[in-house]
Amino acid sequence: LRSNPHLELLRRIHRDNILGRTPMSIETITRMFLLTVTPSYKAFVLPLVEKAELQVINNYNPFNDMKPNEVELKLPISKQQYEKLLELPIKSKATHHDIYFKPPAFMGQEIRETVTVRFTEEETQKVRMYFKGGSSDDEYQKRPLIRAELDMIAVGGLYATGYTEKTRLSKTRHEVEYNGNILKVDQLETGRYFLEIPLKLESYGQKATEILTGLDSEFQLNLKDCKPTAIPYSDLVN
Repeated sequence: LRSNPHLELLRRIHRDNILGRTPMSIETITRMFLLTVTPSYKAFVLPLVEKAELQVINNYNPFNDMKPNEVELKLPISKQQYEKLLELPIKSKATHHDIYFKPPAFMGQEIRETVTVRFTEEETQKVRMYFKGGSSDDEYQKRPLIRAELDMIAVGGLYATGYTEKTRLSKTRHEVEYNGNILKVDQLETGRYFLEIPLKLESYGQKATEILTGLDSEFQLNLKDCKPTAIPYSDLVN
């Protein structure tokens, strides 16, 4: 039985954590797969593959059947709009250094997904990993998302498993509050600015309109003229 290592990892997380087959956390499953399962497979199973009389290829991607658990509206904004948004009450500020990984190819086939590893200057002991499915909406970032908090050894396991760096990006993120809603205001190292509005799955379009209309009315931001994008930051670096 053979499969893309990325899909194998997602299936383990889906089976053992999301579907509740075991009490293991996503962190435990991910660390075990990257540091124990994959090295053992490469050492003891892979050398025997060519001698197998039958090989079964499993290309099932659990993201295809997972419902979106994250919805965000992302707007490219100007420096003036960025500065005006920072006049809102600031709840937090952080500097993120993100590495975007491409999953390993398997039998000539690539997977159009991204694994993000995030280092935050203000939290030096934490490394966050995000598995993101493809967005199901052209306007909103509506997708399944799996989060894990790991260590540097596990990050090294990504390289050993065949993940390759797609790009790196640093950004400064302010989280500001508007009418009880937390908004993410980002300044990328490339000099571009974005507003991200986290939303709930229920009535997310109506809620986004309400927030944007309120901001435009109270602060004359003209956000209605900004065209939303569902393109991830990893594709906006250049």
